[in-house]
Amino acid sequence: SGHLYGDDDGNQEVLTVEGDFVGTAGTLGNSGALTNITMRFSGSTAATYSDVAVTMNADIVVAKPPAGPLSLLTAMTIASTKDLTIDPGSVLFLNGQDLTMTGATFSNEGTVRLQGMEGVTGLSQDVTGPVIPSNTVNVWEYVGTVNGVSNPYTIHNFSTPGFYNLKINATETGANVDTFQQSTTKVVANTMTVNAGTYSQNTFAMTVNGTTTFILDGGAYNQTGDLTVAGDMDIISGTFNGSTGLNFIDVG
Repeated sequence: SGHLYGDDDGNQEVLTVEGDFVGTAGTLGNSGALTNITMRFSGSTAATYSDVAVTMNADIVVAKPPAGPLSLLTAMTIASTKDLTIDPGSVLFLNGQDLTMTGATFSNEGTVRLQGMEGVTGLSQDVTGPVIPSNTVNVWEYVGTVNGVSNPYTIHNFSTPGFYNLKINATETGANVDTFQQSTTKVVANTMTVNAGTYSQNTFAMTVNGTTTFILDGGAYNQTGDLTVAGDMDIISGTFNGSTGLNFIDVG
């Protein structure tokens, strides 16, 4: 549904999708004189992506706002040598679906939103940020699921540092709020934020670098391993369950 536009710019074709995308067969990719095809998902309303049996040999650009993200209904595979780009202020919601990017390039100036159980394969993490650090750029936001059950989710393991900004923002509330936990040592390059849900270090160390590096504004943080904060630690609301091994270092 929605609109599909084509924009031929020399040897580059840009396909703009302003609604849902459903692929059932065939190939979307380079042909003839075209050297590169970009599929750009834009528009202000929420849209879905469903790729059942299409060979996607194209760059993908997500330009969808937080209130109207692009949500996956099936797994997404980015072809080798192609790019997945999330524009500033935009959100790609994995929505319980796997993301495969073996040999592809990932650039995140917005947000990857995920429940927590998704498989993420072959992704070379983008841990860059703007000259002036920001906690709204290059975010991985874990939201869990709303199913009446308190689910445990494991934070994905990427090469160090694993994230530029890591945000815990569970959608389930009350007694069934979800828990997000480490399975190894974690390093966040800029800011760790907990807005809702429970985060547990699960006995592993956590290091958060940046200026305003640790924000607890709702939910709970269980510090069950060493926690090193390189800048400010702001506890606005919520519960911080601390233990020994809380370290502050001067990055100025």
